[in-house]
Amino acid sequence: MKKLLVAVTVLAVSTAQADTIYVDVNCPGPGNGSEADPYCSIQTAIDNAVDTDEIVVAPGTYFEAVDFAGKAIILRSSGGAAVTTIDGTGSLHVVTCNSGEGLDTVLDGFTVTGGNADGSTPDSRGGGMTIHDSSPTVMNCVFAANAAIGHGGGMAVVGGSPSVTACTFIGNTSTNGGGLASFGVSPTYSGCTIVGNSANLGGGIYLSSHPTFTNCDVCENSASISGGGLYVSSSGNPVLIGCRISDNTASIQGGAIATRTSHMITLISTVVANNSAQVGGAIQSNSLGLTVSGSLFYGNSADVGSGVNVQNSGPLVVTDSVFSMNGNAAGVAAAVFADRTPVLIDRCIFSGSAGGGVLASGDTISVTDSVFTGNMGGPFGGGIYSDGSGVIANCLSWAMCAAAEAASIPLLLLAIWPSPTARSPGTCRRASRRRNPATRKSSTASSGATAPTR
Repeated sequence: MKKLLVAVTVLAVSTAQADTIYVDVNCPGPGNGSEADPYCSIQTAIDNAVDTDEIVVAPGTYFEAVDFAGKAIILRSSGGAAVTTIDGTGSLHVVTCNSGEGLDTVLDGFTVTGGNADGSTPDSRGGGMTIHDSSPTVMNCVFAANAAIGHGGGMAVVGGSPSVTACTFIGNTSTNGGGLASFGVSPTYSGCTIVGNSANLGGGIYLSSHPTFTNCDVCENSASISGGGLYVSSSGNPVLIGCRISDNTASIQGGAIATRTSHMITLISTVVANNSAQVGGAIQSNSLGLTVSGSLFYGNSADVGSGVNVQNSGPLVVTDSVFSMNGNAAGVAAAVFADRTPVLIDRCIFSGSAGGGVLASGDTISVTDSVFTGNMGGPFGGGIYSDGSGVIANCLSWAMCAAAEAASIPLLLLAIWPSPTARSPGTCRRASRRRNPATRKSSTASSGATAPTR
């Protein structure tokens, strides 16, 4: 009987492992990227990297602009943003992700400064970082003293859904969106601080996308027209969760947030405090709808609608929220002013607001299980005024004109505030914890990209 011999060949498959490439500004040069002989330039390291490689950058200031060129690599500093800076020295963009990068392309731990996007579109956007049809991961970075003549002095996102975590945008300027401009699909921003930026529209942020902001601070930004903190354009649909929007100013509308015929806007467990504008001290909206839950509006001021001012808008729905010490005695400065907008308020507290609690005109109103106390009446009364149809049920009101009582209310309200997950009022998370390099002299100074004095 013949035996059938079967030869089995075992193939040895070698799996390529990711390399670690090193960069040090103090290198003897030109280097080979090893730890003993690092590259001198970040871009040289990127050019020599392949997907899955990690580039580790030593502390120092690197005077260059970098482009990830579509590579799925990790670019991180060894010492963090406080000691590692990429200075574009007036380049259109300091960092570029315009080649379809995904979340496995990572920028981690740098100060990005010296960008000046003063070209024609798309080079009028994203002085600090431009992201176009890409979705990189950006974390632990500071975008400071960058400028753009179009959108997004610090960062511009056009298409894609990047993830931005624990980043600070400070002292950036632009026509629209001083700190950040987002035209992306569904970008996410978590634990970020947007502080001390300026623009015509959206001193801190300009949105025309569907982003989610979680535990972010938007503070001390200014707009020469509208949207001191955020400006939401016609196709924006933002969700803000556990954020603080405070101490922002707009010359005309929306000290904290201004909208322009946008889609739904949602605020959850968010503090909106000490913002100011002529109209809509906190929020000026003519969106398709505004939903607020578990949030605090405190100390905002305007001539019309000190807290929320909605006009010819989709429904305003406010639940489990507190409006305290908003308004001024002059004008129609009610904490909530709704004109030709249906209003639903449930389980809320209105206290100590100059100009009244709620003023609704030209549409339906429903107010249930709410408390009105210590509000000082403007021309239309202290508690609730409505010239439309609706329901007011299970509400409690007292001391509508007692200014002395109003002054004692806020501490009590904070003790019983119905949303324990929301952040308390107070100062913005200070960018100085991460360093503020924007105070140093930068090549963008001629563009007005200077940081506020801290």
